[in-house]
Amino acid sequence: MKKLFPKVVGILIILLSLFWLYQNMNLYYLYHYTDVLFAFRYPNWVLFFQVFLGVFNIFIGFKIFLKTISFKKGLQYFIATLFLGIFVEQFHYLF
Repeated sequence: MKKLFPKVVGILIILLSLFWLYQNMNLYYLYHYTDVLFAFRYPNWVLFFQVFLGVFNIFIGFKIFLKTISFKKGLQYFIATLFLGIFVEQFHYLF
């Protein structure tokens, strides 16, 4: 069970990051290439930053899955980038 746990967590991190990546890319597409009107829009730099964090987390998930970094260190990176992404998304007007 201990051997399988990092692989499962790595796959979960990859799947969550792919969902995060898809959501931000979809928002960018809806903002610029459709006629949908939004009451509130995130700036482009926030969307690009979120996409960058999603790609970074996919990389971290692969590293955990392949066991090239420790499980604890990879999970710390994932949680840190998750909180950074949430912080930037909620408080982007401060920057």
